Amino acid sequence: MLKKLDEYLKDTFLLLAVATVMDPRCKMKYIEFSSKKYEGGAGNSQATSVMEAVQSLFADYASRNLKENDSCDIPSSDSSDSDSEDEE
Repeated sequence: MLKKLDEYLKDTFLLLAVATVMDPRCKMKYIEFSSKKYEGGAGNSQATSVMEAVQSLFADYASRNLKENDSCDIPSSDSSDSDSEDEE
């Protein structure tokens, strides 16, 4: 049973670690601390993979946000026509 739990935790480590980093109480220092404590020298590689995943998520969010803002800023010609009709 312990082997199954260890295998499950290895499979879901990145998901749980990203959720932990997003928690305002823990942040990245907790991941670095726990990785070094439980994994020894390999802990740095886990902390690095978590940081890369968080940066990738932010980059994806930022690019989507920029695309949405660009599409909102461009007025369509139809809206200007309907505005002039409303004023009359």
